[in-house]
Amino acid sequence: MIDMTILIIGFIAVICLAIAFFGMSGNGNDDSDSPLLSGMSGVKKFYERSLKKDAKCAVLYINVFYENLQIMVERKELVRIQEQVTKEVLQLCRYGNGEAAKVDGNNYVVATTFSKDALEGFCRCFLGADRKEYKMMDVAVGGYMVAAEKTEFIKAAGYAKKAARVTKANKNKYLISDKDDLKLILENDNIERNIENFIDNDGFYQMYQPFLDARTGEVVGCEVLTRLKEENSKNIMPNQVLNAIKKENLHEKFDMLVFEKCCKWASKRLEWEAIITCKIAKSTLAHEGVAQHMIDIFSKNGIGENMIVIEMTQDRVERNEEIFKGNIRQLKNAGFNFCLDNFGKGYTSLNDVSSLEPNVIKLDRSLLANVTEGPGRIVFDNVVKLAKEIDAVVFCSGIETAEQKQVAQDAGCDILQGFYFYKPLSEEAFDKLLIEQRDKKKTHLDETKAHENAAVSGEENHAEGSSDEMTEAAITMPDKMEADSIEEGSVGENNSMGTCI
Repeated sequence: MIDMTILIIGFIAVICLAIAFFGMSGNGNDDSDSPLLSGMSGVKKFYERSLKKDAKCAVLYINVFYENLQIMVERKELVRIQEQVTKEVLQLCRYGNGEAAKVDGNNYVVATTFSKDALEGFCRCFLGADRKEYKMMDVAVGGYMVAAEKTEFIKAAGYAKKAARVTKANKNKYLISDKDDLKLILENDNIERNIENFIDNDGFYQMYQPFLDARTGEVVGCEVLTRLKEENSKNIMPNQVLNAIKKENLHEKFDMLVFEKCCKWASKRLEWEAIITCKIAKSTLAHEGVAQHMIDIFSKNGIGENMIVIEMTQDRVERNEEIFKGNIRQLKNAGFNFCLDNFGKGYTSLNDVSSLEPNVIKLDRSLLANVTEGPGRIVFDNVVKLAKEIDAVVFCSGIETAEQKQVAQDAGCDILQGFYFYKPLSEEAFDKLLIEQRDKKKTHLDETKAHENAAVSGEENHAEGSSDEMTEAAITMPDKMEADSIEEGSVGENNSMGTCI
């Protein structure tokens, strides 16, 4: 009887432990120090229960990018940071009555009954926390507040994800939207539907961001940035345009439009001797005949090969590797220079450096984020050293402070660019900048030449004066010698005569 009682008690204890475990893993609202993530099904159930009970709920999509951090810390440390982020996400569930699930790699979907103000407070705290090791971590949060109407969970989560995409494109950190804001979120879909029409009808204009020689500080060229014309853009940001081009597989069509615009611009400014960098996607260069098409456009505009640098953007070439390499060879043989864009992030890797042998390596701006601290400075200096060892020009972009400028110069970067120097300029403003620089340089050369001429003239006058003095000395010296002799003779004639004998 006693054995049976013990067995029953043990069985009940096991059941209680199982209930406690599964309850903790399925409910982020548990008071445990280590709450666990739910699956998407758990988040969905919480969302649906909340709508039935309170007729309100919010869905967050927390977008976390660890790419920049991966080059800074060891794998073990990265895992620890990821676990810490998960715990912080779950604080929302614990104090806001909700559930969270991990999706799409390192991202999170959260359903919670927090109010909009409370969610914004969470976002500010989460994004603004003083985490020294998180400086290289990129985070964007999108949220959708569900009102009285019943929105399906999948649709609400999709709205939240789109909100995260919009806030990242706008270079903000979070956007908590409701029904009134939904139009802004859905504009991303509109750009995808209309993007080919914009390309076909030249719905774009260009901006020009100057870059400088690191040694002289002179503007030596510009990066071309392509933007939607105002009547097409509304609230659409550049990243949304690029995402739409990628999704609709329109890289080649778009890139050829941009390249032709660059060549036409350069053909009208041959006297400037300025370099222009033109972005071309790697996937574009993986299409048959692209190199010849570019050479034809280039030749038609009659510009020098060194005036345009092809800046390869960081997308993946999954197919047609041989066509890609063949196009690179053909363009290099035609005299084009290549710049490897965003080195140190995403798809741009050491393999690109060895296989493509770029003339210019453009460092990703993320490498500057931690240059004032030990590990970040070591990484930056060694990337520059690597580029120098393969005889590439080192282009440092994203400079925003005097300290970053100094670090880049000390490391040996050749070209500098960033808001610290210039923001993107209109065509007229960039031309004015070049004219002012040319005039200032000409004035300086004129002043230098005038000083040199004055110095030469002074030397000539000095030489003429010396010659006159020597001539005068030659004429007057005998008289002086004679006078001295007479004087000496009057003093001691016998000695003088004795000397003569």
